[in-house]
Amino acid sequence: MKDDELVKGLILRDVDSFNELINVYSKDILKGISYVLRDSQDKEYIEECFDDVVMQIMEKSNTFKFECSFKGWIMCISKNKALDYKRRIKKYYSTIELNENIREDSCLEDEYIQKESISEFNKIVNKLGAVDKTLFVKKYVLENSTKELCEYYFISEEVLYKRLSRLRKKLRELFKNMKFGGENIYE
Repeated sequence: MKDDELVKGLILRDVDSFNELINVYSKDILKGISYVLRDSQDKEYIEECFDDVVMQIMEKSNTFKFECSFKGWIMCISKNKALDYKRRIKKYYSTIELNENIREDSCLEDEYIQKESISEFNKIVNKLGAVDKTLFVKKYVLENSTKELCEYYFISEEVLYKRLSRLRKKLRELFKNMKFGGENIYE
């Protein structure tokens, strides 16, 4: 089939013309695409790009002016589509790399903040009296139950809840003083 017949068939969406396009030009199209997308990360996109090139040839076949060879026109479409893919792939991988770097940096920052927060909190807890510090450790660190704490201190639940409430209030005050320049806990 001659190129002018092939183009007319593609314009009319003729199945035989489509098959002829694939049979005659698919190797050249794949070579052109493979040359542009030759990096290891690009190779998985070759088939997808090939499909897009064929679709574009079908869609744009009515714009082909017989001023150049049909093969040259097809190869130009192939090269441009492959370059579009190359740009998208490069942008995608640079975005992934950037996101990974941000995650790594934020993990380091989170770790630092967590260590710093624990250190500051330990300083606050150390400002408590011995009884309050023991109660805090037993309730919030060792996670003793209310019943266990009542038995340990020989008190009722109501009294225990009042002590825990006062303890939390003291911790809030110590924390507020540390944050807003009241008491200097770094002495």
